[in-house]
Amino acid sequence: MTRLIFLFLMFIVLISSGIAEATMTENETINAYRFQEENNKTVSNMHDGFVDVYIDGIGIDESSSSNVTLGGASVLLLHGDGEDAATSIENDGTNTGSITFNGNAELDTAQQKWGPSSIYFDGTGDYLTIPDSSDWDIFADANADWTIDFWVKHTDHANTEYYFSHFEADNYTWLLRHQDGTGILFYAEENGSTQVSLTGGEITDTSWHHIAAIKKGNEYGVYLDGTQVSYASSSNTVDHNGTLYIGQRGDGIHYLDGHMDEIRIVKANVFGASPNASKTDSITVPDSAHTNNTITSGSSSFYTGLNMNLVSEVFAAEAVPTDIKVTIFEEDVDTLTVNTDIDASVSRDGGTSWTTVTLTDEGDLDSNMRILSGSASVTGQSSGSSVQYQITTDNDKESKIHGVGVSWE
Repeated sequence: MTRLIFLFLMFIVLISSGIAEATMTENETINAYRFQEENNKTVSNMHDGFVDVYIDGIGIDESSSSNVTLGGASVLLLHGDGEDAATSIENDGTNTGSITFNGNAELDTAQQKWGPSSIYFDGTGDYLTIPDSSDWDIFADANADWTIDFWVKHTDHANTEYYFSHFEADNYTWLLRHQDGTGILFYAEENGSTQVSLTGGEITDTSWHHIAAIKKGNEYGVYLDGTQVSYASSSNTVDHNGTLYIGQRGDGIHYLDGHMDEIRIVKANVFGASPNASKTDSITVPDSAHTNNTITSGSSSFYTGLNMNLVSEVFAAEAVPTDIKVTIFEEDVDTLTVNTDIDASVSRDGGTSWTTVTLTDEGDLDSNMRILSGSASVTGQSSGSSVQYQITTDNDKESKIHGVGVSWE
């Protein structure tokens, strides 16, 4: 009897250890995801695994994926914060080009939308410059998504005032400006030929206003204080080589008279905008300063298109896996049924063969965001250590995939 009791207790300990080990593995994945999201990391390796957070394209096999739109870190993020009359500022985005204050451009603590100050332009020769970079090639890819947004407070509305200009030469530029009497112009030209043009939303007062110029593939919209005011559709592309100007055209004319704050350029559809010809779309205006290198709407998220197919890059395991576990951090846009509207599969041979993972809804991780997880034996695949995962959505259901954790043994 004593021996039987001892064996029974040993059995309980072994089961409990297995549960604890499984729970610990899942918690490590969740904690790694939280760390990456908060610190704007993309892919992080764990012991026998990795966590993938969708801040940019790192970790994604973009050539094999379809109907996916990446959230993105800001390439330019100027908070406009600093001491009064300062003539330098840090870019909290990823672009490393030097920012030069020209004329009497300076920080001004007397006016700000968020934080202690904003950038002041006096309309008579003030502007900022940043060297040429592919980070300013907003019109180079017809399928790419981009967002330019900022706050502006005009001192007056006389004539033409430029917010941005990627200026190569006269008739070779893209620009974002305000024209007295017509409103905000978002425009690209090459050799004098218009490639994209949309106008609307005139500012007639001296209050702070939020402006967003959004490119969703080949559709363009400008939003004033959250309301769509113009639209254009164009698959034309143009790639300029020139300095980025903030506050003037680029050839010494059309200076801005006023203040700008929270200036941001992101290679992503930050606000989930859907610009349309009827101009019925709207976006949520930010109610605080932008967070460094993250997007305001959805945070470090990956927004899928209809019937998405998301394929990871190949990750090398130290040994040949026999079982692979996937943990998905998912947020419903439409209501999704697990294993019907969203599916997962894994590979250990670099995508030559795939094994379906049966997912289980493990409950909410955060508000409206849940954990889906499951594991699958991959012993039926060719022996290999090149691990990949694949996530698909079906039945025209949309969701936000915030991150994926993969582990194996």
